[in-house]
Amino acid sequence: MKFDEIWKRVKEATDIKILKELSEIIGIKQNALSNKKRRDQFDVEWAFKIELKYGISTKWIMTGKGEKRRGSGTEDPYAVKLAEWMEIKNGEDDRAKGHIEITIEEALPEFKKWFKKKRI
Repeated sequence: MKFDEIWKRVKEATDIKILKELSEIIGIKQNALSNKKRRDQFDVEWAFKIELKYGISTKWIMTGKGEKRRGSGTEDPYAVKLAEWMEIKNGEDDRAKGHIEITIEEALPEFKKWFKKKRI
């Protein structure tokens, strides 16, 4: 994904204005974020975390298309609970994220195919 294009949308739609603030919100070190920026990569997981905090659509953040704000009352409570749980597990063990991703992809091969297409 084009980091600068996505970063511009994030700054436009939120009160996040510097990379240090973004790194704190998405839960990674600033140098790791700078490395991703240099490689022109913006992870969809980060956009989802921004969506949870600010109500800005992950799709809009990543593509600039669709509704900018998620509709009120349309939030899937299960998805929110899963995201919260993943955040807790990631905080307990750095390897948890990879384990969770592998588990989900093995359980839901259709999701794995869909997600792979989205990342291209």
